[in-house]
Amino acid sequence: MVLVKGLSNVKSRDSGERVTRNTETGGGRSLKVYTEDDMVATKAKRKSIPVKAETSHINARSQKAHHQSLKNYMEIQTDITPQMRGIIINWLIEVHLKFDLMQETLYLMVTLLDYYLSAVSIKKNEMQLVGLTSLLLASKYEDFWHPKVMELISISAEVYTRDQMLGMETTILKKLNFRLNLPTPYVFMLRFLRAAQGGKKFENIAFFLIELCLVEYDALHYKPSLLCASAIYVARCTLHLTPAWTPLLSKHSHYEEVQIRDCAEMILGFHQAARTTILRVTYDKFKSADRYQVALTKPLDRLPPL
Repeated sequence: MVLVKGLSNVKSRDSGERVTRNTETGGGRSLKVYTEDDMVATKAKRKSIPVKAETSHINARSQKAHHQSLKNYMEIQTDITPQMRGIIINWLIEVHLKFDLMQETLYLMVTLLDYYLSAVSIKKNEMQLVGLTSLLLASKYEDFWHPKVMELISISAEVYTRDQMLGMETTILKKLNFRLNLPTPYVFMLRFLRAAQGGKKFENIAFFLIELCLVEYDALHYKPSLLCASAIYVARCTLHLTPAWTPLLSKHSHYEEVQIRDCAEMILGFHQAARTTILRVTYDKFKSADRYQVALTKPLDRLPPL
């Protein structure tokens, strides 16, 4: 598996226009042009969705994921390992950041990757192709635009061809029965953060903690809803917010404090190791000022007693 770090030539789409392209070809003629004003208006509209309406939408979309985990799916794989999964996701987080894609895209990308790997045994030399194709599909589904196929191929040192990536795109779609509206941790985070009623620094710490989970195979032992509830809990404990778990959070998450402690201990361990781990793209990402430098926040030595 060759991971190419040559991302400096990738143009960040933080200004100008966003374009959605033909989803059958991975490129081609433009269907619609989005300006920065469009994106600002769309994000503002999302924030203005009433709590009841947003809750109904998330309930409909997340019903299955609330009761599902992908625990031990690597048992079907013979040529790739959990460590390889972590390396490719760490790299894909950097690719996602360089392309300036939306948060929804990041979480769907990892979810598509895991669902596909839970169903199909692949070779080591296919891992990067599956990862980049998952990014392509996620950006087509969630984002204002998606990277061109040739852009993705170029950052993989042209190990793959355009036909290979489009072929993998078709293969993943068929294996997932063309269902891309898979519930991801992101939808739970939106719901639980609203119930947590914290500030911006708290929200960034919570997202930092849940993003640390993306590269960790052990995190798949827990359902997405439980992971997010636990990340919220650890974030509140880290900032010494009291109570650490509120009745409103219990109502919206359907978890009591005692039910999230084991998962929270695991996430705290990820937080404690974040500064020294070799998979540190998320750590470096959340050191930035626009994310309140939450990665520099000292982790707890231990969770508070119940």
